Amino acid sequence: MQSSKAYPAPGPELLASDQLLSAPLYPEPDLWQALRRRWFPAVVMAGAVFTAVFTYTNAQTPRYQSETLILLDRQATLPVVDAGQPVSVNRDLSTEIQILRSRPLVERAMMRLTDPFQNTPAEVVIPNLTIRQVGNADVLSVAYVDTEPERIKAVLDALGSTYVDYSLESRRSQASSAIAFIEEQLPEARAALEQSTSAIRQFRETHRIVDPDSFGQSVVEIRQTLAGQIQQSQIAINQIRQREQVLLSQLGQDPATSLEMTTLSQDGGYQTLAAQLQQAELDLALERIRFREDYPTVQDLQARRDRILALLQQRIEQVLGRAMPVNPSTEQATLPLPIMSDSLVGEPNSQTGIVNVGSMANSTANGAGIPGSNVPLQQTLAQQVMQARVELAVHNAQLASLRQVEDEIAQEFDRIPQLQQVYTELQRQNAVESQLVNTFLSRLQELRITEAQEISPWRVLQPAGIPKIPISPNRQRNLVLGLFAGGLLGVGTALLLERMDQRIKGVEEAKAFTSLAMLGAVPKVALEGLVMGEEQRQNYKQMPFTEAFRSAALNLGYLGSSEEMRTLCFTSALSGEGKSTVTFHLAKALAELGHKVLLVDADMRKPTQHKMIQETNAVGLSTALVGETTWQNALHSVITDRFHLLSSGPMPPNPVALLGSPTMTRLLREWRQAYRYVLLDTPPIVGIADAQSVANQMDGVVLVLGLERASRPSVARALELLRSGQDRLVGMIINLLDARHDGYALVD
Repeated sequence: MQSSKAYPAPGPELLASDQLLSAPLYPEPDLWQALRRRWFPAVVMAGAVFTAVFTYTNAQTPRYQSETLILLDRQATLPVVDAGQPVSVNRDLSTEIQILRSRPLVERAMMRLTDPFQNTPAEVVIPNLTIRQVGNADVLSVAYVDTEPERIKAVLDALGSTYVDYSLESRRSQASSAIAFIEEQLPEARAALEQSTSAIRQFRETHRIVDPDSFGQSVVEIRQTLAGQIQQSQIAINQIRQREQVLLSQLGQDPATSLEMTTLSQDGGYQTLAAQLQQAELDLALERIRFREDYPTVQDLQARRDRILALLQQRIEQVLGRAMPVNPSTEQATLPLPIMSDSLVGEPNSQTGIVNVGSMANSTANGAGIPGSNVPLQQTLAQQVMQARVELAVHNAQLASLRQVEDEIAQEFDRIPQLQQVYTELQRQNAVESQLVNTFLSRLQELRITEAQEISPWRVLQPAGIPKIPISPNRQRNLVLGLFAGGLLGVGTALLLERMDQRIKGVEEAKAFTSLAMLGAVPKVALEGLVMGEEQRQNYKQMPFTEAFRSAALNLGYLGSSEEMRTLCFTSALSGEGKSTVTFHLAKALAELGHKVLLVDADMRKPTQHKMIQETNAVGLSTALVGETTWQNALHSVITDRFHLLSSGPMPPNPVALLGSPTMTRLLREWRQAYRYVLLDTPPIVGIADAQSVANQMDGVVLVLGLERASRPSVARALELLRSGQDRLVGMIINLLDARHDGYALVD
C-alpha cells in the first residue's frame, strides 16, 4: 500500500541508470592507487622474479672473452677498375671475414698451439669465434669466447699470426695478378686514347673551328651586328623613299623629261637657236599683219624660220641623242623656248640672217640672261630625285647583301648545337681514356713497388690479453635486469588485480559511477570504537568520524523543506558496507544538532541497532506491526527527548509482508507527525525485497556505499531496482573511507 503523499519528481541526478549502463565495469586503474592497495602482491611478484634471475645467474658457468685487433693496410685491398673509375672495396670486408673464419685457416692457426691447448679442435673454436669490422675503419676485431682465460689468449695469438701470414701470401698473389692485368689492358687503353685525340683533331680540321662554344659566341655577336645594320638600312630606305615622294610632288612631271629639259636649257647653242626661232616667229607675225602670205618679205621670214627650226632639231639630236618634236606655232611648245632678249640675239649671218649659235653658247649657259626662266629650280629638283633614286638602289643592294649574309650566319648558327654535342662527347671520351691510362700507369708503378717490398700488409694492432671478468653471466647486468623486470611485473600485477577488481575503491570513482550527490564521506574506524558506552562517549566526540556525520547531517537539511524530507530510508547494495552503523551515527548527529530523531531498525533478518546501544531485541518493530505492543512502549531513548531508537524485534516469518502492510504505512504517518527525522535502517536491496517494499513510502532513499566492499555490478543493480520502484534517490553516503588512500585528513 502506497502513501497518498505526493512526492516531487526525481531530478536528473536521481535517474542515472543510463549512465550506469554505459559506465565500464573495468575502468582504467590509477597507478599510484593501485600500488598502494596492491603493494603486497606487487612486492611478492617482484621478489619472485628477482629471486629467479639471481638463482639462474649463479647457476651458470662463467664464460670469458678477449679480442685482438688486426690492422689492414689500405694498399692491400686492390681497387677494381671499371670504365676508368677506380672503385675502392676497402670499406666492405665481409668477404675477408668469411675467409678468415673458414675451417682451413682456423685449423692452420690451431697447429701453432702448444701444450696444454695443442689438441684444441677447430670445431670448438669456430662457433665461439667472432670477426667484425670496426666501424668503417680498416681494422678487424677478432674475439673469442671460452671458459678458460689462458686458452682464449693462446687461440687469439695463433689466429693473429696466421692471419698476418695469410695477408702476405694474398698480397703477393694479388699484386702479381694485378700487374699482369694492367700490362695487358694498357696498350688497348693507349690506343683508345690516341683514337679519341685524333677524332678531336679531325673535328677541328673538318669544321674549321677550335671550340664550338667560342664559335657560337662569335656567331651570336655577328647576328646581333647584322640585325642592327639591316634595321638601319631599312630606316634609310624608308627615309629616301619619303624624300623622293616629296621631290616628285614639287617637280610636277616625270623626272626623266624634266632632266632632258634641264639639259637643253643649259646648252648654249640650243638657247641661241631657240631665241632666234622666237624672234623669227615674232617678225613673221608682225609682217603677216601688214602683208599677205604671198608677199616676199613674209615668205622670206617663213623660210628663215624653217631654217632656224631645222638647225634647232639638229642641235637637240646632238645634245640628247634623239629627236624631239618642236612646234613653236602652238601655244604650248614641246621644248622650252626662252623669251627673246637682246642678250640672246647674236649677230646674224650676213648671208642667212641666222645668229651664230657657237658665239651665243657661253652667254646663254645655265639660263643666264633669260629673264623669268625656271631652269635652275627644275634642274635642282630633277637632280635631287635622281640622286635619291641612286641612293635608294644602293641601299636596296646593301640590304639584299646583308640579308644574304644573315641567312648564311643563321645556317651556321643552326649547326652549332650539333657541333657542341659532338665535340662534348669527343672531349668526354678523351678525358675518360686519358684518366684510364693515367690510372693504369699509376697503379702499375704502385704494384711494382709493393711487389718489390715483400712485406706483410696486415699487422696485429692490439694483442689479446687474459680476461679477468666473465661476460656470461653478467651478474650486475642480470641483477639490474631482474630488478627492473620484477618491478615491471609487480606493477603489472598490481594494475591487473586492480583492473580485475570490480569493487569501488575511491570517492571520485563512486561519484563518477553513480552520478549521485554525495551527502558525506565517513572514514574507516575500529569497530570497538563505535560502541556507545558511557565511558567512550567523550572520546567518540573528538573523532573525525563524528565530524563526518555532522557534515552529512547538515547536508540532509539542504535536501528540502521540513515537510518534504522527514522520512529517509537507508539501504546498500550488499551487506557489510556499514549501512547500520552509518544510519545510527547519522541519527545521533541529527539529534546533537537539536532535531528530534527516530531511528527504526527495519532489518528484521539481521538486526544491528540494538547492539549499538547494548540493549535486548525482545520487542521492537515486528511486535508493533503485529499488534503485540505499541511502538511507544518499544522505544529506547538514546538521547533524552531527542534521539529514540526502535529496534527490529523478533524476526517474523515474512518481513516483506510486514514492511509493506497498511500498519507500516500508518506507523510512518504517526512517526512523521511526532519526529523531525525518521530514519529506517533497511536490509541490502540486492537480493532482498525488504527495502523495496518500504522505500516507495519514504520521502527519500539514501544509498550507503562502502568503499572496497561495494562492487560495480551490485551498485548498478541496486540503483536499477530503486529506479524501477519509482523511489526517490536523494544521494549517497560513502563509508569506509581509507584516509591513507583517499586523502582523508584525520584530526586528533
